[in-house]
Amino acid sequence: MEVVAESSSASLVLQQEVTEQRRNENRVCKVLDELRQGGFFCDASIRCGNKTFKVQRNVMSTCSPYFRALFTYDENPGELPKKKKRAMSEINIQDMSPEIMEIVIRYAYTRDVPSDMSTVVQIIQAADRFQIEGLLKTCCHALVQEISLETCMQIRSLARAFPFSCCAIKVAADKFLLENFTWIYCFSADFLQLDTDDLCDVLANDRLNVRTESIPLDAVCRWVAYDFEHRYTHADRLLRHVRLGLITNDAFFRILNYHKLIAASPAVHSVLLNASRLMGQPEVRGSAQLSVPRLPNDLVFVFGGSNLGWPLQIVETFDIRSLTWKECSAADFGPRSYHGTVVLGQVVYIVGGFDGSDYINYCCAFYPAFSRWAHVAPMHDKRCYVSVAILDGYIYALGGFDGRIRQRSAERFYPSSNQWTLIQPMLCPRSDGGAATVSGKIYMLGGFNGQESLSSAECYDPLTNQWTLLQPMRECRSGVGVVAHRGCVYAAGGFNGTRRLNSVERYDPDEDEWRPLSPMLNARSNFAMTVIEDMLMVVGGYGGRHTTTRVELFDVYGDRWSISTELSYSRSALSACVVSGLPNVEEYTLR
Repeated sequence: MEVVAESSSASLVLQQEVTEQRRNENRVCKVLDELRQGGFFCDASIRCGNKTFKVQRNVMSTCSPYFRALFTYDENPGELPKKKKRAMSEINIQDMSPEIMEIVIRYAYTRDVPSDMSTVVQIIQAADRFQIEGLLKTCCHALVQEISLETCMQIRSLARAFPFSCCAIKVAADKFLLENFTWIYCFSADFLQLDTDDLCDVLANDRLNVRTESIPLDAVCRWVAYDFEHRYTHADRLLRHVRLGLITNDAFFRILNYHKLIAASPAVHSVLLNASRLMGQPEVRGSAQLSVPRLPNDLVFVFGGSNLGWPLQIVETFDIRSLTWKECSAADFGPRSYHGTVVLGQVVYIVGGFDGSDYINYCCAFYPAFSRWAHVAPMHDKRCYVSVAILDGYIYALGGFDGRIRQRSAERFYPSSNQWTLIQPMLCPRSDGGAATVSGKIYMLGGFNGQESLSSAECYDPLTNQWTLLQPMRECRSGVGVVAHRGCVYAAGGFNGTRRLNSVERYDPDEDEWRPLSPMLNARSNFAMTVIEDMLMVVGGYGGRHTTTRVELFDVYGDRWSISTELSYSRSALSACVVSGLPNVEEYTLR
């Protein structure tokens, strides 16, 4: 493993020197701009519309190859000319507003860009025209930050208009469209304006993030119906990119029944009829062309665990598209059980636990995008059976067992400084509880205090650094699974002091009330629990007699549990998390 070192005094001094140098540069730029506005040392002018801007040719030339060419008439590109043919003192700019020209000139002097996004398109056009690379990059970066469900398609269209200058925007907008396709095709009118080639590219992409292939099928039908007279001939080509072998017959005919106009068209009908026949043939449903699942955008990672009392050195990933598990290389991950796992961005942090010989306080970070591990700073206290949570970019480690006592202490990790800081202790000592974050607060539930399993719950407010008791759960739960989802806290399973539980309950912070939900299909404690694609997922655990490989998924809207693919290895005391948008997701799937 690599060691993440704390910032040394030498690096701090260097950082301060760089900061001071940048301040000096900014002062120089500000003075130059003040001189320009005062008309001092100006040797040229730029006329735009009815406004004339006095400028200094050397400043504009250093910023823009376009202006350098006009001001210098270089005979030898890349070299200063030995002799000018003619010294231009005035340049006329057509087809541009004076307001945009003023922004361009101000950028040449100060490197400042206005925060108002209403003119960013015109600024990009001007930066592209004048070859001002820095301004173009700044605007592209700002536009990438503006990509949302409502703006994605418009920004993507802009990027396609400047394929070379706005490559970064196109990459970001394409990624956002693929990840959020289900919402965008339903609610964005701009989706219906895609041309055939563009839509084919989207549908053919392995990273198209759809829970079922009925979504791309419905998208094709909507797109064709929008301009049926001119588009129905493209249906055959588009449907070749839909994984029809992964659609159930019921879903297939339900969509066609909804889009009756399209299904009734002779040209489209023949395509769909042929597809439906193919779907009924098992040997065809399994073919590569029709039935290869797409790559998952969200990937479940499961770390460590325990079997027969011994910590395990296992890392597995779960592909929600193909419903398959894959064991990953764990060369740098030591045996660990009863630990905590959280995700910040695309970095997984493993906190505390038991390594087979000691209760530990050390932590490590896993970078799945690079398949790399690193040490991070150890906690103040040893914590086995620890509960962890993320809030405002910080990691919280709560309670646990240090080999002597059940802990009340809690601490917070700052990734930027690689430091742990103790916070206000909990109201009750607990190990083997569960924690989750909702609306800026951390909810700590259940656990074991050294004498009995707990039903109590408490809430931490970082603004006041105080804990508050909440309405207790309906049952005592040690080794409980806890997650937050859509503003509520879910508690599942656990040990009540006499038996393992399969019961599930949900807490609504606004009502301060617990409500029972449908029970799990298998009673378990000390299992992993996470949320993936609006479903609760429980993995492994201990059923009372032995550990288990069983995995279940819970539909929160249908209040229904279902069996999923079992783990490769039976174990309890494991942890799970979800990492989204990995560029190398293929490395963690059976592809």
